[in-house]
Amino acid sequence: MNTTHTCTRIAILLALFAILSAETLAQPVIDNLRHRFGVSAAVVFNIHSPDFKQLPNVPNCCPQFESGSGTGYAVGALYEHPLTKLISLGIRATLMDQRASLLASERTKMFSTILNAPVDKSFEHRIDTRLTTIGIEPMMNINPAGGLRFHAGMRLAYMSDIQYSQRESIIEDGYVFLDNQLRTRNELSGTLSATNALQTAVLLGASIEFPLNRVRTVMLAPELFYHIGVSNLAPDISWRANAIRLGIALKFADPPVPAGNTPLIPLPPVTAPDKPLATVATPAATVPAATPAQPAPEPLPVLTLRAVAVDEQDNETPLRSIRIEEVISTEHKPLLTYVFFDERSSELPPRYTLLRPDQHAFFTERSATASPDVLDIYHHVLNIIGRRMLNAPLATLTLTGCTDGTASESSAPQLARRRAETVKKYLTSVWRIPAQRISVDVRAVPQNPSRSQGGDTLLSHAENRRVEITSTDDAITAPVTVRDTVQNISPKRVRFYPVLSPVRPLASWDLRTAKDGESIARGGATLGERIEHDIRMTMLTNSNEFTPTLTATLASTDNVLSAEKRYRIERIPLEQRLRESRTDIARENYGLIIFDFGKSELNANHKRIVSMVRRRAAEADAVRIEGFTDEIGDAQFNTQLAFERATAVANDLGIENATVHAAGESSRISNTTPEGRFYNRTVSITIEHK
Repeated sequence: MNTTHTCTRIAILLALFAILSAETLAQPVIDNLRHRFGVSAAVVFNIHSPDFKQLPNVPNCCPQFESGSGTGYAVGALYEHPLTKLISLGIRATLMDQRASLLASERTKMFSTILNAPVDKSFEHRIDTRLTTIGIEPMMNINPAGGLRFHAGMRLAYMSDIQYSQRESIIEDGYVFLDNQLRTRNELSGTLSATNALQTAVLLGASIEFPLNRVRTVMLAPELFYHIGVSNLAPDISWRANAIRLGIALKFADPPVPAGNTPLIPLPPVTAPDKPLATVATPAATVPAATPAQPAPEPLPVLTLRAVAVDEQDNETPLRSIRIEEVISTEHKPLLTYVFFDERSSELPPRYTLLRPDQHAFFTERSATASPDVLDIYHHVLNIIGRRMLNAPLATLTLTGCTDGTASESSAPQLARRRAETVKKYLTSVWRIPAQRISVDVRAVPQNPSRSQGGDTLLSHAENRRVEITSTDDAITAPVTVRDTVQNISPKRVRFYPVLSPVRPLASWDLRTAKDGESIARGGATLGERIEHDIRMTMLTNSNEFTPTLTATLASTDNVLSAEKRYRIERIPLEQRLRESRTDIARENYGLIIFDFGKSELNANHKRIVSMVRRRAAEADAVRIEGFTDEIGDAQFNTQLAFERATAVANDLGIENATVHAAGESSRISNTTPEGRFYNRTVSITIEHK
């Protein structure tokens, strides 16, 4: 929008105000010695004044952006305090959409798809911006006559960031850029977080009040304001946001004060009595006794909540925000080569994903990794092995059928063989693997069986009812590689310190992620000294704030006390990290499966994976080794077992900067199925490049 168009628009709006004011000036003067409050809404014509070639850290070949325009909105609340019949002071709180499109044109060589030759043509640079400010507007109001008012003041506003979308494009059909043979280039979008958060502007305006009732306590006021931007929107570049605001306000005023002064009614004269009045004594018995003072109610105690971030070494730092960063994750998910069966059954359970013969040609390992859930991938185990066997025609398989060793299954001597034959039939009939490449073996129980006691015995039996798959080619049973963009939370753990002062007995207390959010911890008569909490992504998906809320009910009075903390959630998308040339955008995870029940020794398969990880780990900035177990048995024993598993891997890896951690019993994967428990008996190696 150029200067001529801007002046023309302002002139038209002022003319409309002049026509409207002719009516209101003919009305009786409204009593201006009344307070006013109300709400306003407006259409905003944004007029940006840029003078730069590119946004900070965003590549662009524009010679210069010099103008920009757009349409937004403004809503707010107002209050006016009268000083005299002519002057009043006002203040407003306003939310304002100040978006605009910045345009510039340039001539360059383009390729004509019609002439099949380069020509000199114009193309357009365009940046679409979205920005919202919220501010206060102190101002002085002058009322020269009737309902006509003039306003002058300033706007102090806060702006968090600027969303932008940029592109260079050829408007005319039949032409493309020489460098990329496309009609567009430099298409980028993102967030400018480096902005001048405090925005200031000079504010000039006019309005006309029209009464909606006879006593003029409700008024409708068309308004026109012009904003002159003073602050630059971003540091190091010249870019101001001006605006024309055309809207309407609904105002409410005090009842009018009657004109003139109310006459005073004279009191009758006071005359002295002819005779002195006799003093009458009041009997002491008639004097009412003094009412004893009631004790002041005991003040309620104060409930407070403090939160700190906790790192892996248990060091505490003040919690200021929750940071969520996107990173490129490469996970090597272990492939569990056991197929489990129901009791006394040789049929494949329905939880396994089975294909028809006409479907196997379309299956790839990428099909199995469409879901990041490791159990979803595992349930494709026969399809993954089938695809790998087709790709490795010299590899052979051995299928070892096993039973749980109980009397119920021992009475069916061919059960173990039937289970192995079921797996072989699927691989030969669906995947067309030649039968001579698959051999069958049987055992009464697995070579390394699961053995548990007490109430967990049935779980061990379910794990021993299986077919074990081994191959002459390690690639057949190798881990599955999954690449994805994942979100990394920092900090991962928060510690809360609740305090009730003075201490009083409680009926109950509850700490939640938000007022109506998920419960973190709860208790009865006394508060815990401290409360541990692991941050999970599911708690943060639909909010821009993390607001832990603690409520406590007093036992004696049933009064409910509450304390709340608010922490901003910072989301850093991968695109922004790439623009900032960050190197800490990659993370690799290697799973070491599978430790047999109660074991921590590395087998040959584990050592092969460690050998594959060793070179990558030596180049990394941080290596974290975590040991896990299932939930069967004593928790203290499982923690020690997890540590032994992680230590065995660390010793074989031989990396000095590795951090060893025993996570112990894990519920990351459901423990309700045999495969779920096996996938929890693992050691994971996480490699981060910073």
